[in-house]
Amino acid sequence: MKRKQLEKKLNKIQTSKSKNTIKIILPLFVLLIIVGIGFSFSLPEDNSYIVRINIINGYEELFIENVHDNVFSAYIDSDYKEGKVTCSKGNLSYDNETSIISGKVTSDVLCTLEFDKSTYKTMVDLKDLNRINDNFGTSYYYKRSSNNNYFLYNDDYYRIIRINSNGSFRLMKLDGIANINYDKEEIYRVLNNWYENKSINSLEMDYDNNTYNNNYNSNLINLDGYDLLRVGLISVNEVNLICGGVDCANSYLSGNYFTSNDDGVNSIVVKDGLIDAYDNEKYEVRPVINIEVNKLVGDGTIDNPYMIGY
Repeated sequence: MKRKQLEKKLNKIQTSKSKNTIKIILPLFVLLIIVGIGFSFSLPEDNSYIVRINIINGYEELFIENVHDNVFSAYIDSDYKEGKVTCSKGNLSYDNETSIISGKVTSDVLCTLEFDKSTYKTMVDLKDLNRINDNFGTSYYYKRSSNNNYFLYNDDYYRIIRINSNGSFRLMKLDGIANINYDKEEIYRVLNNWYENKSINSLEMDYDNNTYNNNYNSNLINLDGYDLLRVGLISVNEVNLICGGVDCANSYLSGNYFTSNDDGVNSIVVKDGLIDAYDNEKYEVRPVINIEVNKLVGDGTIDNPYMIGY
């Protein structure tokens, strides 16, 4: 009898321990499940993508960025005004006004951004300049009354004639380097000696050498009659276009100097601001050069002329 009572007590104690164990384990199990679910929700999804942009004619050759959201935007610039994007993976666009390349990214992106070298940027406001076609594209030349085209280079003052289609500056020296009678060989000997002594870094450009008999062009396209030189003279056609076919006396092209053209026998000159035939008098030799400018300072006025910035 006593033994049976003892067994009942033992069974009761064991049953109670089992219930208590279940009471402890069950909440812990539920807690672990909740924590596990919460942890799984808090794990970030890996939405990062690689944007790779090959750049042609830019300041850099390659742009790579790891994008962690779906919106991509970056600033990429060059010396040229127009850039075009082509993509083999993804889709991006380029804004030429802001130099921003952007797009929605949902996978890795592989694009090429190519800048058009015929759209060279200048650091001069072109809105007040006259636009005209030349042998290689579009030039912008200063009007006859311009007073903001002074340029100081190698301690000499020039006037900017025009900004060439490749973005270089075509400059004519403000005063002559010699005052001589017409002799074509002598003129170019004087020019070349001056050029070498001044250590000027001028681009090789086209200089009109056509024969003119009052047959001026309405543009600067001249595919046959020109010389490729590093230093030369202003052409009759440039004078005529800038001065509008009238007297240049009250313009920045006033003076008495030789042009790069002849009438079949003698040089055509600018005399007292007018295009005229050579008359056996002495005229100035005014060098014309073309320089590349990557940075410009000044505002072009006589008191604050443009200069190359470094």
